[in-house]
Amino acid sequence: MAEATALARRHEAGPYFMRSLEWLLFTTLDMESAYAKANGGSKWQSTDAHSGGSQQHSRDRVGSGQPQLGRTPPGESTLNRAAWRASGAGAPPLLSQRVSPLLSNAAALVRQFPQYADVVVSVARKTDAQLWPPLFSAVGPPSVLLEGLLRAGALGSAACFLLVIDRLEGASVAHTQV
Repeated sequence: MAEATALARRHEAGPYFMRSLEWLLFTTLDMESAYAKANGGSKWQSTDAHSGGSQQHSRDRVGSGQPQLGRTPPGESTLNRAAWRASGAGAPPLLSQRVSPLLSNAAALVRQFPQYADVVVSVARKTDAQLWPPLFSAVGPPSVLLEGLLRAGALGSAACFLLVIDRLEGASVAHTQV
């Protein structure tokens, strides 16, 4: 993971860097979805889905899928740190799906950059809504990302999260965000 982060940091100033992060997250989500369909679901799961921390590689054991509270990964922005902390409060059932180590690591890498929430909303817009639960299980609750975007004044990206929140967390949560 450290090598991937170092490589990404070297190219962070590039004109298509954000698109590269989108491609990474989208492709990983798509691959994991295809793998799960082909194999009737995967028992591989991250023990630390939101943090990109240690992974559980035993097919016989399944971790909690909850973040380690009180830990903030290095390189986190303030927006990402808010999503990190809030994600420990428990997620609705649709956001509690198993997360593969590959998807968890891709989300952890993208989370290292300030474009994180914009990348996530862009990926969500490009994917079928059936893939939103595993995506947001890996990246964190959409309502938390929305709050950060609103604080940052990124209204265009924030507006895109309302449909996701309505679908995954319920209309009442979406209405309280407006």
